[in-house]
Amino acid sequence: MTSASVAHIPGAVPRWDSPAAGRTIALFGGGRWGRVHASNLSRILTANDRVLWISGHHRELLNRTIEGLARPHAPRFELWSNEDDALLERPHAAIVVTAPSSHGRVAEVCLDRGVHTFVEKPLALRAGEARKLVDIAERGNLILAVGLHLLSASYLKHFKSLLPRDDIVELFIRWFDPAHEIRHGEEKRGDVATTVAHDVYPHIWSIIRCFDASESQSIGEVTWQRGGIVSFEGRAGKIAVAGQIGRLAAARKRVITLRFKSGTSAVLDFTNEPGMPVVAGIPYAPDPDWGRNPAPVMAEVTDFLRVAVDPELRTNWPHLASSCIDSVAGAAAFASKLAASATEELHSRIRNGTALLSDLETRALIWETVVHPLAERGLSVSALDIAQQQLLIKEVLRLHESFAASADRKDGTLYDQEFIAHLTRLTDRVC
Repeated sequence: MTSASVAHIPGAVPRWDSPAAGRTIALFGGGRWGRVHASNLSRILTANDRVLWISGHHRELLNRTIEGLARPHAPRFELWSNEDDALLERPHAAIVVTAPSSHGRVAEVCLDRGVHTFVEKPLALRAGEARKLVDIAERGNLILAVGLHLLSASYLKHFKSLLPRDDIVELFIRWFDPAHEIRHGEEKRGDVATTVAHDVYPHIWSIIRCFDASESQSIGEVTWQRGGIVSFEGRAGKIAVAGQIGRLAAARKRVITLRFKSGTSAVLDFTNEPGMPVVAGIPYAPDPDWGRNPAPVMAEVTDFLRVAVDPELRTNWPHLASSCIDSVAGAAAFASKLAASATEELHSRIRNGTALLSDLETRALIWETVVHPLAERGLSVSALDIAQQQLLIKEVLRLHESFAASADRKDGTLYDQEFIAHLTRLTDRVC
């Protein structure tokens, strides 16, 4: 079982049972994740089905992708540029993988049209927006799901099955990505228009949830450290949670370390999935189901489509937005604390004369101080092109310099109304 109440056949790509008339699925987003989901849908769906692929960008690339997905038993892909026109086709379900800042808006449009909706993490950037989406789904008796793929990762369940019957007292997570890498043959770059909190924390939340689903999670101290490393502390019931995350590392890294009441420890390094579990110093075989069952991203979408057809399967399904809403609230709390720490670090660099625009970490600091407070006010910088991004970075650095120079201002100036007003006017002008 890859998730509660929804089974998969080992060794086979799951197929979605489709009536002879076929079903229509709307896929929003033409970026890298949109192409990943399109590839998965080409194997999950049947020749009776349609995929309405909605994107206003990368048209040439998406047309080539569609050509490459053509096969006898694959669904028919249609490229659409207008979401309203596509929704007039009355799709049975929608998958939203647009820019994170637009997730909430697109999901709300789909739900308002009575469409079951799956949203890639984060569900939204604001807890209030996430709660609104859950309320709309509940009123319409619709399925609203969140793409938190670690909730469907069999290797985490395998790791948990190897643990001693002892209380976990500490959980430490290391999660790092390089600024640029090649993943599965395609270039991957960090999304600067999404704070690292909303980008990475939903994964952290999912990992903690795997080991203690009964307790709510809280975020304590969050600190920006040299090298773009973000350290954090928190709690999940009796478990002390801590970790380090970052998007400027030399190489990808994924490590979970658990410490138990007895003093025993367990480690899972899943930098390369499924990872090798080590419990009490003893290495164990990797997850035996890895490679036989669908990978997490495919599994969660297959489960969503089945639940959308038969809502009775929703019981205990971990991807329901109503069960994952804390991942948004936690990320928002994390982002607020990170923005304050990043502002302090950036102002220190400005005072020391080390805030150089040519430095990748300085640019990351600028984005972290800007993206979250703007998102909290419903403003997005995700639509900016490269030239606009560069202009905004330069102007924001000047704005920080003027504020950092004021000796009577305390750290945390970011939240000063005057600063926000300047920032909002600047963003409006650049956009």
